[in-house]
Amino acid sequence: MVEAVLLEEAIVAAYKLGIVLLLAKLLEGAFRRFGLPGLAGSISAGLILGPSILGFVDVRSSPYMTLFVMLGLDFLLFLAGAEELGELSWRKIGPAELTLGFTLFSSSALLVSLVLLTIVSPLQAIIVGVVMGMVSVGPMTKSLVESGFARRSPISSLLIAGLVAEVTGIVIFGVLVKGPSAQSLTAALLMLMGVLAFGRWILIRALRVVERVLHSRETTFAIIVALVLLTGYLAHSLGLNSAIVALLLGVFSSTYLAERPECLEKLHAFTYGFFEPLFFAGIGLYVSSISPSIATMAIALATLSAIPKLAVGRAFLNSLRVATTMTAKGGVDAALLLAVTVSESPRVGNNMYAAGVLAITVLAILSAFPIHISGKRAPEVMLNAGDLIVKASINIGDRAERAVHILSKLPALVVIDEEGRPAGVMRPIDLLKAGPHDGVVDVYQPYVTSVHRDKPIGEILSDESLGSSPVLAVVDDHGRVIGALFPHLLLGRLKGRRII
Repeated sequence: MVEAVLLEEAIVAAYKLGIVLLLAKLLEGAFRRFGLPGLAGSISAGLILGPSILGFVDVRSSPYMTLFVMLGLDFLLFLAGAEELGELSWRKIGPAELTLGFTLFSSSALLVSLVLLTIVSPLQAIIVGVVMGMVSVGPMTKSLVESGFARRSPISSLLIAGLVAEVTGIVIFGVLVKGPSAQSLTAALLMLMGVLAFGRWILIRALRVVERVLHSRETTFAIIVALVLLTGYLAHSLGLNSAIVALLLGVFSSTYLAERPECLEKLHAFTYGFFEPLFFAGIGLYVSSISPSIATMAIALATLSAIPKLAVGRAFLNSLRVATTMTAKGGVDAALLLAVTVSESPRVGNNMYAAGVLAITVLAILSAFPIHISGKRAPEVMLNAGDLIVKASINIGDRAERAVHILSKLPALVVIDEEGRPAGVMRPIDLLKAGPHDGVVDVYQPYVTSVHRDKPIGEILSDESLGSSPVLAVVDDHGRVIGALFPHLLLGRLKGRRII
């Protein structure tokens, strides 16, 4: 009898899960079609289906729905660590980037916290202030590129400043959720040291050993997924934040994943196609109600968060439109807000959470404003894939040894067939299994993602399946390869390009 009830609950949960996923993807696509952040569409799907509007899904009383939302949180932050923070070169951070990043974060965080101290507890006020003070680099990158700023001025320093603001918020948040005490500081330090040691000296070596011994990329993918799950459980058991641990794990996996595009592609499909829309929809599902007072609070939070960033950006950059991109929200910040709301000891109340979600959604839309402020984007401020290609290809009939010198400088090569069309990719690790007489055809990986030379760079960076691919084959009108594109190196190549 008990088993039958549990089975019935699981079947109903799967049905509702499918409805949530379907509506989230539909609204995500609709929002993007109008140039708005896709995450706003997914959050809207959660608001519609959740208790705040239709009441179709009560995620707080459904352990199955909660499980998928929280798994989405961990995997989304894992990839954020691998693809956003993993690209940050700390040696390139100068005083200007540090100053701008810290000022962006602290100005908004302090103003929001001080105002909230008058109506909520100090801890809740500071946590919400930290979340609202952070900058989401992913949406910020899209706004900078698609609005044409990337062609008018260097943007690398702006993105580094945004990352400094984001990382500062993550560190302070990690301390706050444990409570501002010597014990919490010690626990946070030990966690950081443990993840650092594991990530730097054990993780990548262990994955490479498994890959070499078992000769199975599926096994490596399964191990990465298992590590995210196991470290999340371990962090929860120790009273730590599993989301931050997953983020750090992603940072230390970034190099390994960049060298293995097929594993990264599987994680993209696994996360962006399933877990990400469920996670952002889950953010909306956890909003229990929307009232005029909550809407007013949301507008106040969005305003208090945006005004200091706009002022700081205007002062540092002498451009209000560029400063608007620094109000970007809807990444790690939303994940952390959800994490402290659904924990066993919630540190943010339901009404404050609802206001925070609405504020984040408003700011995500506001940060896309520079893309539309001048109306339809003019062709002369667009960068296309063909503008940034590099020669990084090899013929499928060549000897494998020919790739040795080229792959010492590049993460991958596009393999071209006899007709000049893309046939696959070749990476440094593929050379390890090449014999003295092997050709490219014996060791290359028969998969590759292609884009037309006229595809806008902004669309590539905003499309998770493209923007995070290690290498793209750029083709002409006849489908023949004219060059290669490395999305993770795009920001460096954009630096200093000027046409106006």
